[in-house]
Amino acid sequence: MSKKKKSQKKAGPSTVQGGVSVESEALKEAGRSLFKAGKFVEAAEKYSQAEELCPAVPAYPVMSWLCVQA
Repeated sequence: MSKKKKSQKKAGPSTVQGGVSVESEALKEAGRSLFKAGKFVEAAEKYSQAEELCPAVPAYPVMSWLCVQA
């Protein structure tokens, strides 16, 4: 008897439309909430973390920069 190996998908980051990770979008939303609350340093940190996960998204470094300018 031969046993067939089941193909296993490699687990990667969950993505939403456009290849952006769910995690980076959650960090962006957290940054947005912090920005609205006037917590600019904390917001910039969240945007920077989102950028680390998805460096191809130009909005993350821009939003981080805006937090520093506020």
